[in-house]
Amino acid sequence: MDKVRIGFVGTGNMGQCAHLMNYVVLEECSVVAIAEPRRELARRVAQRYGIKKIYDTHAEMLSAEKLDGIVASQQFTYHWRLLPELLKAGIPVFIEKPLACSIQQGERILQAVQKSGTWLMVGYHKRNDPAVIFAKEQLNKWKTGGEMGELRYIRISINGSNWIAGGFDNLIKTKEIPPEMEPEPLPEGMDEQMHQKYISFVIFSANPTI
Repeated sequence: MDKVRIGFVGTGNMGQCAHLMNYVVLEECSVVAIAEPRRELARRVAQRYGIKKIYDTHAEMLSAEKLDGIVASQQFTYHWRLLPELLKAGIPVFIEKPLACSIQQGERILQAVQKSGTWLMVGYHKRNDPAVIFAKEQLNKWKTGGEMGELRYIRISINGSNWIAGGFDNLIKTKEIPPEMEPEPLPEGMDEQMHQKYISFVIFSANPTI
């Protein structure tokens, strides 16, 4: 079987160290191109990982390359603009969590998925985390066994840890400043102060460090 041809949109921290460095060692796929507006960063990343094509924008990459899949590891506040554009290509897209800041924009992205005829996968490693799997199984036992009575409230505490654990030691950095991107509008009924708290909650609840 021919290898799955993958294009990367963005090679920042998570793009490089959580995804790219793993995709390039998979026998089933080949990372054939990256779209990264920071040219020096793109050049150095491509050189390290043996990627032949680099583009300034995702539009240029999609126009020039025949891809089977796209990995777009971006800040989730940019999904509302980026994902509908990527989905127009009719190619499966993989992104980091979460899908959007608001239900409104999440539904807008869902409409773009349905219109595209392809699919969008939101990566969330907790689905395969042994501790989460154990907790889910225990909760199911309590619900069906009845020894805990009717479950009305569950509280789970996560001990502080170094979730990075050296995972970014191989990160390639440059002093280039990425271009400005318009973030998702504030969800209805949420002011800027509450929005910042919400962003922090989403980030730290997904990757607890304290």
